[in-house]
Amino acid sequence: MQRYYDILDVSTHTSQEEVKVKFRKLSMQHHPDRGGDPKTFNDILEAYRFISNINKNTSKRITNNNSVDEFFKSMFGSKYGPYSRRN
Repeated sequence: MQRYYDILDVSTHTSQEEVKVKFRKLSMQHHPDRGGDPKTFNDILEAYRFISNINKNTSKRITNNNSVDEFFKSMFGSKYGPYSRRN
C-alpha cells in the first residue's frame, strides 16, 4: 500500500485534490503517447485508482457516521445522542 503513495510521491494524509493534481502531472509526463514508458504509466494509474478508492471510502464512512448522529438528534432531540446517558 505504501508503494502506491511512493509512486505518486504523496503522503497518506494528502487530500484527494492534491492526489489528483500529482496524478495528472505524472501521467502527462509518462504517458505512452508522449514517449513515456507504458509500465510506469500503468503503475501511476493503478496507484491513483487505489488511493482514490481509499479516499472515497473514508469520506463515505465519515458521512455515514454523521448521518447516524443526525438521525438520533432528530428522533430524540439534541440532548440525547447515540452515546449520551440519561440521568
